[in-house]
Order: sequence, then C-alpha cells, then structure tokens
Amino acid sequence: MTRLLQPCLSLVSEVCRPARPSTTLRTALGALSWTHLCCGQVRSQMLMGRLGWQPGVLFHSSTRWAVLSTPNPDRHSGAGSATPHLQDDHKCAQPRQENHHHHNSEKSDTLDAALGMLQDLFGMTHKDAQYILISCNIPEQEIVNNLRVLHQCGIGGEQMNRIPWILGQNADVLGEKLRKIQEPYLFQQHSEGLGFCYLSLGQMTTYQTQFRKEALNFPHHPNRIYYLAERIKVPVELFSEKIGKPHRTLALNIKRLDSFIDLFHHYDMSPKDIVSDLWVFEYSLKKAEERLRRAMELGYTTLRPWMCRCSDKIFDRQVIRLVFVWWA
Repeated sequence: MTRLLQPCLSLVSEVCRPARPSTTLRTALGALSWTHLCCGQVRSQMLMGRLGWQPGVLFHSSTRWAVLSTPNPDRHSGAGSATPHLQDDHKCAQPRQENHHHHNSEKSDTLDAALGMLQDLFGMTHKDAQYILISCNIPEQEIVNNLRVLHQCGIGGEQMNRIPWILGQNADVLGEKLRKIQEPYLFQQHSEGLGFCYLSLGQMTTYQTQFRKEALNFPHHPNRIYYLAERIKVPVELFSEKIGKPHRTLALNIKRLDSFIDLFHHYDMSPKDIVSDLWVFEYSLKKAEERLRRAMELGYTTLRPWMCRCSDKIFDRQVIRLVFVWWA
C-alpha cells in the first residue's frame, strides 16, 4: 500500500512545500535587475516618507534582503540551547541596524538634493520631480551628477519631462554621449541632440559616419536629421527625441522619406502625429497611400500614421468604428 501511495505523497509534498523566498522572487521578476528594482522601490518609499526599519528585516545597499535568523528547536537537544543563539543574532544585528540607518540617512540627504535641483534649476513641480526620481534606476549620487551636467549643457525642465529616461543613464556614459553629440556632423546644441543619447555610443558613431559621407546631399543642413525635421515641420530636438527606437529610419533612402512626408502633408496629417510614429517610414508607400485614401472615402478626416502600417483587419475595424463614433 505504501508503495502504491508513494507517487501521490511525493506530489502532495511538492505542492505543499513552501518555496524559498529567493527562488520565488527570481521567478516572479524574471530578468529584472535586483539593483533596478530595489533602487526604485526604496526611493519611492523614501519620497513618500514611508521608509523605516522593520523588526526582523534589514535592507542593504547590495539590494538583498536579510532576515534575522530564528532558532529552530528541532536542531537542539535541549530547550535552553536556543537562547544563546538568539542573543548572538541580536548582537550581530545591532551594528548592522546602525549602518543601515546611517546609509538611509545619506541616501535621504542626496535624494533631497536631487529633488531640490529638479525644482530650482529645472523649474519642475514637486510632483513631476518625484515621478522622475522614482523612475530612475541608478544610485542617488549619479542622479545628482547627471543633473549638474544636464544643467551645464542648458537642458530645461520641459525637455526633461518629455524624456525622463535621460536622467537614469549611467553618469559616466551620459557624459561621454553629451560630448559626442556635439562632434562634427552631429548636433549644434546639446538640447537638439539630447534624444540621440538613447542610442549607444557605437550607434552614434555609425550614424556620424553616415552623415559625414552624405554631407554633400544636405548643403544647407548639418545632417539629415535637421533636414527631416524641417520637412516634417517639427523642432529638431523633438525629432531627435522620437528617433531613438525607430533609428533605422535614418538609414532609409532620402527620396523614400521625402515621398512619405509629401503624402502625409497632402492628407493634412499633423506634424506631431507624424513624428510620433516614425516606424511608418519602413512600410509600403503604395499601401500607405491606399489606406489614407480609403479612410478619407469613409468620411474619416483626422488621419494617423498607424493607419498606414496596421493589418487590413485592424484598419477596417478601427476606421469604421471611429467613423460611427464621429457621426453619433
């Protein structure tokens, strides 16, 4: 009977056995960096004024949880043997608690400095400054260093609000990128090329080489970014902020890009909508023209770039729904 029930007992023991905290957290978080997770969580708690020491749990700068050990009676022969073990744990925990409080005090001071800089130097509201700081996944001191450098480069709070990720970059790497974007064939001002810092230094160098080779094709512009921003009718800084992810658009034939821009202007598409969906330039120009014409025939007047690159099924469903809403 025992042999027959063995598989069932094994299954029950596996299901009922509590998972180790570290395994559970690693499984739940997947590839998420412990450092990134804990920086954001602790900073959020500090800004909201809710960070405090909890008995039995210590939070270290190495972003690992340490739980004070509790004696296990089953491991000791006598009842009195657990008491010295518990006392030893408390003796070891006391200096760690003091270091923990000192570390949090330093973090809090640096965080206050960063919060003040965002409000005083960049003109942000307290709420916007808090939001940006919580979203940064780097240590507080690096945030302060980045703020100093960005302020020296003439970056304003409005642009920082549009691309808050700029503050979360590694301080040394950001410094190199800010120097890079003002090299020949790139940008005339830091603000105009700030969005280009989304790319790696290697990618920036690749496009710099491309811009140098095609410089004769744009005699009145520093590079094709300035040319395309002028054609779309948006500021250069806004274009560079939007080109980060769809940066392959910069490698497309300029005549193809001009044809798309002419098409969008013909159908009175908003420049802001165009620059917000630069992926569309990688799709079929012929299909884009057919889609925009069909949308106009159906009575839809506010055209969007997504209409040119979605599937036929989504296009038909969304356009018809929007037309009905508009006529309702």
